[in-house]
Amino acid sequence: SHVRDRWRRFPVDAPLPVVDAMRRREPVVTRSAAERVRRYPSLADAGAPSGASISVPLLHDERPIGGIGLV
Repeated sequence: SHVRDRWRRFPVDAPLPVVDAMRRREPVVTRSAAERVRRYPSLADAGAPSGASISVPLLHDERPIGGIGLV
């Protein structure tokens, strides 16, 4: 539950894959935890599982209204 609470809300300018996906309006894929931390150093202490990840923007009429991140 602490992970859910930590990531439930965050600033729209946060250096995160899901924010980049929403800004670019396209998925952001990382193939490993090392790649994810290299691209997004703020995630180094996030306690996210190892492995690949994908962040996908949720769009309505081409406007981002949210995003989903899966690891």
